[in-house]
Amino acid sequence: MRSCVGRFAMVSLFSRDLAFAHAFGEAYKLPLPLHFYLLSAGVVLLLSFLLLSMLAQGQNSRFGAVLTKFYEFNREFEIVTSFCNHMVFALKVLGVALFAVVFYAACFGTTETFRNFAPVFVWVVWWVGLSLFCAVGGNIWPVVDPWRTIGKVVRAFLPATKRSSYVFPEWLSGWLTVFSFLIFSTSELVWGLMNDPRAIGVFIIFYSVFTWGGYAVFGIEAWIKHADPLAKMFSVLGEVAIFDGRQDGIRLRLPGFGAVASSHYRMTDAVFVILMLATISFDGVLEVLPEGILNPGWIREIFLKPVFSEVGPIGLAIYERNISKICVYFLVFLTWWFSFYGANVLSLRFQRNSEKSAVEMVIQSAGSLIPIAVAYHFAHYLGYLLITGQYMIALISDPFGYGWNIFGTRHYQNDIGVITAQVAWYLSLGAIILGHVLSLCIAHLRVQQIDPVSGTTTWAQVPMLLVMIVYTVIGLWLLAQPITV
Repeated sequence: MRSCVGRFAMVSLFSRDLAFAHAFGEAYKLPLPLHFYLLSAGVVLLLSFLLLSMLAQGQNSRFGAVLTKFYEFNREFEIVTSFCNHMVFALKVLGVALFAVVFYAACFGTTETFRNFAPVFVWVVWWVGLSLFCAVGGNIWPVVDPWRTIGKVVRAFLPATKRSSYVFPEWLSGWLTVFSFLIFSTSELVWGLMNDPRAIGVFIIFYSVFTWGGYAVFGIEAWIKHADPLAKMFSVLGEVAIFDGRQDGIRLRLPGFGAVASSHYRMTDAVFVILMLATISFDGVLEVLPEGILNPGWIREIFLKPVFSEVGPIGLAIYERNISKICVYFLVFLTWWFSFYGANVLSLRFQRNSEKSAVEMVIQSAGSLIPIAVAYHFAHYLGYLLITGQYMIALISDPFGYGWNIFGTRHYQNDIGVITAQVAWYLSLGAIILGHVLSLCIAHLRVQQIDPVSGTTTWAQVPMLLVMIVYTVIGLWLLAQPITV
């Protein structure tokens, strides 16, 4: 037991180093007081709200008609079928090949995180890079998903009588996605296990058994639709992308149009979106919490010491810290949920003729929160992607830490000056403001779709505006703490 706790302590301490690997070489002194930026961001949201109100009150005016047509813009582009098929095939092969390299590196490579291909690729290239790409350029996860590709290859060799025939339980549909994503996010953010290459290998094994077992029992398409957390995550991010892939072509659309057009949301979808937002927000909240909150002492004395006294003071401190993190994580989730729910409750009070309930409004307008999640993801992990991501240059030459130098880049040294704190601050500032403005636009248009009769009432949109302003200010303040002085 003591050896396990000791290993866990090392992983937890190291995960803190990895978590702050996106920090910059120097702090940045803002040319203006921080409250000026916070106030300006709120004013931008207010002006955006007034513009939307003019649109809502003037649907028949020339100004309103132009803006409506502008947002509804989308255009289909036909693509050469043969080229598309070859590109899809190449991406599928690449996805499976990278999956094999990551799994081998995690299981048999060095245990030093930054000398092992698996942790850097999974958390920098996949978790940060691919997520941002899907949110901007479109959801390509169905193409590069190795579990899906391998599952379809195996299914092609099975006779029809050996294929699954069970129907996925309706009562479990979506909830399994939520719970499995919750386990995945807490494993990385709270417990910090995923920075250990061996832990990543174990996770891949368990997730593969979980996914391929679901394929075998319920079928690939049914499992992906009802229970696959990764497919759901990238699908949600893809709803705000400017490109939407189709079988016969690619549709170019304005950012967020997919979230406006979506009408398939259920309670599980709303919970999943807010859980994603809480997961992304959690890191920023954790960086500004006083140490006394994460190590209060009373949890250790009352709950842990009577049961885990043999692990020693270090083990008890680690357990207490992680339990505190879990509490903070769920508190962030509940804050997002009840603020969003409360805004919809207040909104309905201004819509006297509305036949919708607050829960229905939450479910149908949850997609409006996706741009905020993308903006926070970009702002929080920008430096992480550009600085820590440079480890990939050395790792492509020596992915397993065996001392290879395949492409002559093994000794590459990271350049922490690739982005300064000043540039990161202004890029992040713009991303968070833009994300909230886009979220406000989507929420406005979704309410009009849900309740065309009373959804255009200006006062009905004020509660959501206030929520957006508050979270913009909080988000920028959290972002400024580790960057500025």
